[in-house]
Amino acid sequence: LGRMVRGALDVDASLDESYTISDVEEPVPFSFMGWDFTGRVDRVENQADRGKRIVDFKTGEVRKTGKTHRDNVLKALADPRNADWQIPFYIWAVAVRDGRFPGAFRYMAAKAGEEPLAITLYTCRDENSIPAEAARSKRESYLCENEVEEIMGRAVEVAEEMFSPKAHFDRTDDDDPCGLCEFAGLCKRE
Repeated sequence: LGRMVRGALDVDASLDESYTISDVEEPVPFSFMGWDFTGRVDRVENQADRGKRIVDFKTGEVRKTGKTHRDNVLKALADPRNADWQIPFYIWAVAVRDGRFPGAFRYMAAKAGEEPLAITLYTCRDENSIPAEAARSKRESYLCENEVEEIMGRAVEVAEEMFSPKAHFDRTDDDDPCGLCEFAGLCKRE
C-alpha cells in the first residue's frame, strides 16, 4: 500500500500544477429536493486558475480514460445500478457548500503492479463552455453543471423508490458493493 500511495503522490507531483489543500477527509453534508446526503471527500484543492478541485484517491481498479468515467457517470440517468454516483455527488456537495461548482474532479489511482494515473473530469456551465483541457488527453473529460443536477434528480428518484414501502426492489446478483452499503438490509425486501 505504501508503494501505491507513493506512486499516486509521484503522479501528483509530476503534473506540475499549483494548488493548496483546503480539505482532507472532510464530511460534506448537503440537501437536494428534501433529501439529506453526505459524503467524505478525500481532498479538496484550491487552484489559482480553476477554483476548487475534488480529488479522490483509488487503490483498486479504475477506468483508464476520462471519457469512460464521463459515460459511467451519465449511466445514472438510464441504468442507476451500474453508474458512478460518487463523482456527481461530490461535485454537487462541494458546489452547495461553496456556492459555486468546483472546477474539476480528479481520481488519483494507484493499483499494485500498474502505473499510477490521474483521471480528471472538468466541470463546465454547459456544452458551449467545455474547457479546452477536457480534450487535452484521453485521461481528461468533462461534466456539465446541468448534467450533474439532472443526475442528482435521478438520485432522488432512486432513493424514493428504494424507501417506498410499495415499491418492488430487486436485489442485484453482484454482492461486492454490499459491504459498503448502509442499506443492505433493504435488499431483503421482495
